[in-house]
Amino acid sequence: MTKPQPLSLVRSDPERAICFPAGRFTQPGFLVPFLLAAIGLVVFYAVQNFLVPHDSWWHLCFFRPEGGREISGIIVFLALWSCAIMFIKWRKIAAQSQALERNLIPDDIKFSLSDETVAGTIEHLYSVAAEPRDYILYNRILLTLSNFKNMGRIGDVEDVLRSRASNDANAAEASYTILKGFIWAVPVLGFIGTVIGLSSAMGQFGTVLKSATNLDTLKPALMGVTAGLSTGFETTMQGLIAALILQLTMTSLRRREEQMLTDFDDYCDAQVIGKLRVNQREIGATGKVG
Repeated sequence: MTKPQPLSLVRSDPERAICFPAGRFTQPGFLVPFLLAAIGLVVFYAVQNFLVPHDSWWHLCFFRPEGGREISGIIVFLALWSCAIMFIKWRKIAAQSQALERNLIPDDIKFSLSDETVAGTIEHLYSVAAEPRDYILYNRILLTLSNFKNMGRIGDVEDVLRSRASNDANAAEASYTILKGFIWAVPVLGFIGTVIGLSSAMGQFGTVLKSATNLDTLKPALMGVTAGLSTGFETTMQGLIAALILQLTMTSLRRREEQMLTDFDDYCDAQVIGKLRVNQREIGATGKVG
């Protein structure tokens, strides 16, 4: 049977695969999502300009002759940037989850982790993954086993694993900080567009009332006022719809990452703590290494 190729994030990490700077674990870097968003923005407006009828409501939402195009453009860019961040995170989570597919600990019920077997287990870990410290699960296990000889109780090993699990959970939560900021900014930009549209409409309305001499001249002038109101409410709609979609997508992604971390915790409980055997001859009456 052919020995499986060692896991490597150089091949499975979406940023490393194209030789770009990559964030640690499931944290996306800055450059790749930004470039994807910029390319997406150009494609989006190219499609709007060349493939969508210019008199359609959808086209006019993003190419308003009365203004508001800048706010819409920023909303689209931040939404695309957020999507790029979540796409990169999704691929990174999938790459990290591959760690569960390899057996680090032999399935033999007679096998136990002890002073005699830890070195061989660490060596096997390096044969399973080319860069084990770049994997959340393997890094957690490697740090624990590397300090195994300094631990006198099984509870010490559990404490180290729990501490690493807490740090990994905090790092995963921190990786959503920028994304949360973008999702907050998108509807705010929509409201700013509304304020701009309403201000423009009210200014035009005052001008119309001053210059209008009869009803025939008032009607066409009021059409410009209503166009300004339309601009304001459409940007709000764009911001709210984009924020809703992004929030739901981020919630689903966070749930997947939380499930992955829970699976890592279960793996450590079953395959590390469950296989652990402390050398009893080194333990005194107090339960500590003598």
